[in-house]
Amino acid sequence: MWPVKLQDTLPTIPVPLREGDPDAVLELQAVLNDIYDEAGYDLSIDYTQLPPPPVLSDTDTEWMYKRLGKSSIG
Repeated sequence: MWPVKLQDTLPTIPVPLREGDPDAVLELQAVLNDIYDEAGYDLSIDYTQLPPPPVLSDTDTEWMYKRLGKSSIG
């Protein structure tokens, strides 16, 4: 388990293989980005709406809107 905050980039993690083989490297953030792009979530989720519960802290909400290129809700 790798605890991360909402604003953190997901880690790159080692994936153990057979004994004697070096660990494979899995870039979790790249995988999530690829899945998001392939699934078309930007076309099916209305990011102008408030996030569903759990409610984000003011800091996390502000961060989210900055990431979306918006200054505030609405």
